[in-house]
Amino acid sequence: MQKGFTLAEVLITLGIIGVVAALTIPSLVNQYKKQVYYTQFRKAATNLENAFKKYEFDNGCEGSILSCKDHYTAEDIMPYFKVAQAINADNWESICQKAIEKDDNYQCFNDTADNAYTHAFITSDGMLFNLSTDQGLGNASIVDTNGPNKGPNEYGRDIFVFYSPGAPSCDNVKQIVIWGGDEEKLGCPQDVISKCDDLNNSADMQGCAARLLREGKMNY
Repeated sequence: MQKGFTLAEVLITLGIIGVVAALTIPSLVNQYKKQVYYTQFRKAATNLENAFKKYEFDNGCEGSILSCKDHYTAEDIMPYFKVAQAINADNWESICQKAIEKDDNYQCFNDTADNAYTHAFITSDGMLFNLSTDQGLGNASIVDTNGPNKGPNEYGRDIFVFYSPGAPSCDNVKQIVIWGGDEEKLGCPQDVISKCDDLNNSADMQGCAARLLREGKMNY
């Protein structure tokens, strides 16, 4: 005489497995996405910092990159990246159309003060770097780590702000790159300190670069 599970027992077991999966899989997927975002962020941060260091070395900047120039455009650091496409006043809308449709403030090309310069570019690995000097950002570098055509196109997830030397009220700081949100530790005024705590407010998320570097993971 052979013994086995009844149909009811099998269905109950499958039901329990389904409930457990429904409870755990979304969390696992979310953690995986955060790890992907963090890995892309670290790569972008390293590439940007290395580019400034190489520029400083090649141009003989003494003590600080600010000894060479007051502010930097994409054209200054493009030679230190594998650039797939430069973004300028003529092509930015078509390149970033998908991202702009989601958010008309998407930082693809926003420096209308001087359209003669290239202020942004896309690298061969799909990252978008924008070194615009418009909108009071000073020497801020805005990076979309997976480019304009891949989501979520949100600050703190795949978009990050990095301040390079000469950022507003931080001109005395002798550092290659000042990470967004680190202004307080560097002695800059309170009014330029960024946050990273409100996922529904892009302005509050612009300090996430510093938070990720301090904490070593994306835990928000």
